[in-house]
Amino acid sequence: MQSKALYVIRWILVIPVCLGIAILLEWFSTTVLKTQLDGALVTGIKRTLVILTSTICTILAAGLIAPSHKIKASCGIAILWIAILLMALGIALFGDTAYEILDGGVSITSLFIGLVIGVIISWRVYSQEEEY
Repeated sequence: MQSKALYVIRWILVIPVCLGIAILLEWFSTTVLKTQLDGALVTGIKRTLVILTSTICTILAAGLIAPSHKIKASCGIAILWIAILLMALGIALFGDTAYEILDGGVSITSLFIGLVIGVIISWRVYSQEEEY
């Protein structure tokens, strides 16, 4: 009974923990790195690296937390990232207010690169675990 409860709890915690990791990485970059680094170029690079690392970390964390079907859980988080991106782009491009994409799409590109890297790493790591 205890292992069944732990199994269910781990599945319930996949999405909140992954979103928490992304929020913590953003908080770390804005509070800790802001005092150390300054400038427009550094801010753009920092934003790009935070998005890249947060997508990779959340995809890999989903595979670590999920008790089974680790690749599907990682791909599910990747699909969640794509849904968030499409909603944000829809608001920015088709909303009634004047939004614009500030960095020329570099953040969008780094998000897709992070998704591809995260899914490839999780596929290679967790496919070996699921074979045994």
